[in-house]
Amino acid sequence: MTRRYAAIAIALVTALAFAAPRSVAQTTVSGEACLAQVRNALGREQRWFEAVLLGKPKASDERIGAVWFDKEGVPFMKTDDNVWKTTKGDGEQISDAQMTERSEKPMKLANEEDAAISIERTSILATTEEVTSNLLPSLIQSMRALRCRLKAVCRVMQLSQSKDAADPLIVKPDGCLAFEEPPFKSCAFQGTTDYDDPSQVIGACDKAMNALIDQQMSVVEMVVAYDASYRQLLRFAGEFEQFLEEFRFTLLTPLWQTVGILQEFNRIPCFASQCDI
Repeated sequence: MTRRYAAIAIALVTALAFAAPRSVAQTTVSGEACLAQVRNALGREQRWFEAVLLGKPKASDERIGAVWFDKEGVPFMKTDDNVWKTTKGDGEQISDAQMTERSEKPMKLANEEDAAISIERTSILATTEEVTSNLLPSLIQSMRALRCRLKAVCRVMQLSQSKDAADPLIVKPDGCLAFEEPPFKSCAFQGTTDYDDPSQVIGACDKAMNALIDQQMSVVEMVVAYDASYRQLLRFAGEFEQFLEEFRFTLLTPLWQTVGILQEFNRIPCFASQCDI
């Protein structure tokens, strides 16, 4: 009987020994893990903003060499038609349909259905028959939405410090709509002794957010300058072509008449001895 109890005790201890590392691996609470999760969320919002600004085609229409991210933040590169491959792990390969299904989505609004968020986007700059100045309201609103989304990520990180944080968290930055996001499990510092100063992570998030906003502002300025120059060039070319189309006969008719008159000079007789025959 004693041997039986000893065997059960050994089996129980062995099971706990193997179960504990798995639990820790799934939710590692540390500054490094928290910052990695925050950077993943910030990068997701940046990529969504660039999709709104520059557009994002279907996975089947994407060019070779394009990089997409899945819901876990794992990058996949399109290496061939209907082939997406990642360098992480065992180099998993998926199809266009699988990439579309697993593709990341932005932070969801608290009153918005997840199915309403489409992966494919048409660029704001793809609007035709408009001057760039007419697109500025949409560009400014998109930039403001990016600022709200990045602030929401940092706010989610702050609320996630509590080990009893609600799931999902609903945050509402000042001047923005409410957003819904699951808590960052790796940022649950309260109740732990491994990380004594969570303010460092908060400061790092704010610093990364401001740097990201400044970077995207520079991108928008460059894109607007290029788009305005390109549209102005197309407009000038079209107007000049129309000008030539409407006035070419008015300009060329006198020239053709002059040529015709000069040809008629050969019919005038020559009475001077110096005339060439």
